[in-house]
Amino acid sequence: MPFSRRKLALALVTLVVVSAAGAALAAFDDWGLEQQTQLQNKSRPLFGVGQPLTTSSNVDLNQAQALADPASLITVAKGLKVSVVTAGKAAPNLDQMVLWPQADPKYIVACNEEGVSQPALQKISLETGDATTIVTGLNSCDPVRVTRGAPSCSARRTARSERCTS
Repeated sequence: MPFSRRKLALALVTLVVVSAAGAALAAFDDWGLEQQTQLQNKSRPLFGVGQPLTTSSNVDLNQAQALADPASLITVAKGLKVSVVTAGKAAPNLDQMVLWPQADPKYIVACNEEGVSQPALQKISLETGDATTIVTGLNSCDPVRVTRGAPSCSARRTARSERCTS
């Protein structure tokens, strides 16, 4: 009998733990759903549009169409307008962009993730779209940061990756 009491006690403890874990998981909100709801409720004051897009874009363009009208590559909510800053001048795989200087932007500083033989960090004129390469030799934009109000990249190459250094 003592052996079956142990099994019963173990089963009850297991049931309590599983029930508590299930209740804890059920108590967590869906973060993504909360963000979507907030976006819908605050889209006018935050972004100036009545409603965000309800579905993802299904635009399918070939290369010739995209080059002829780069603005057609993006779908935006009603009330927003698209203008192209640069096309064919800056590196093609830009990521992690920041407007510079912050007080009165004249440039976009962006990182290109094409590979170490391509421009890595570029300054793109908002007026002309012309791109000036600042840094080359990176295969990832991870070392790029805005620090003390200035975009910077301080990376040292290791056998496996580039890393920021101080």
